[in-house]
Amino acid sequence: GRPAPAVLNLQGFGCTGGVTQALAIALKGNTKCTTLSLSDNRLGEDGLRAICASLEGIATLAELRLAGCGIGNRTQDLAKLLAANKSIVSLDVSRNGMADAGMSQLLRAVYDGNVMAALSLARNPGGPESFDLLGQLVRYGSSLRDLNLSWMSLRSEAGGAIAREMSHNRSLQHIDLSWNGLDDSCAEAVAEAVFEAALDSSLEPDGEAAGIRSINLSHNRVREPGATCISLAFQHLRGRESSLRSVDLAGNPLGEAGVRDLVRAALASQTAFGVSGCSLTDRA
Repeated sequence: GRPAPAVLNLQGFGCTGGVTQALAIALKGNTKCTTLSLSDNRLGEDGLRAICASLEGIATLAELRLAGCGIGNRTQDLAKLLAANKSIVSLDVSRNGMADAGMSQLLRAVYDGNVMAALSLARNPGGPESFDLLGQLVRYGSSLRDLNLSWMSLRSEAGGAIAREMSHNRSLQHIDLSWNGLDDSCAEAVAEAVFEAALDSSLEPDGEAAGIRSINLSHNRVREPGATCISLAFQHLRGRESSLRSVDLAGNPLGEAGVRDLVRAALASQTAFGVSGCSLTDRA
């Protein structure tokens, strides 16, 4: 027969009911699959349980995409899978209506495993407990490199708390906090994290400073004071090397002075600042 594909993309394939059960049987014992996408399939609770059970023994599986599968708070089987299969280092569970309880259960498994390199939780509502766990993951997740938290209604208290933890993590390189209603207090937290990380920076094998390299703060509520805080953080570094190469602030009401401050920071550093679509009148 034909060799099993290393990448199996069944996004939007209509995997429900019996189809999902048959797929789970076919996957069990697979020794070739490295990436599996079941995004945009309504797997159902029984289907998700069967799929997760079948994936526990696939040591080659590195990337699992389950975006838009209607998981909700039924994350116990997925958490069990992550505990059993440490080869999974990239997980997309965006657009699943995952609230606080379900997300917290999943994040505990991610945190305990400490192998996840890329995680997308975008467009899930979460809640206070899961946001606290995200802060711990950002601080202590020594394998985490790419984290997507866009469209999660974090608001500034949770967003700022998560941002402040970035300075403690040398593995995290990319974080997406766009479309979260974050205001100037969160921008100030980002500025503090960037400054503190640069003061305590070390070099990667490629000669680059270790630490966060891109932050997406686009389409939030950052105004001129927040933009000025970020700009001042780079001015105060006074020649110290920062790992940060990109800050996207597009679609924020920065005002003319805020944009001007960011242009100055860009000219004085190696960091690019995205300011497209920013209101120059400082109005949301």
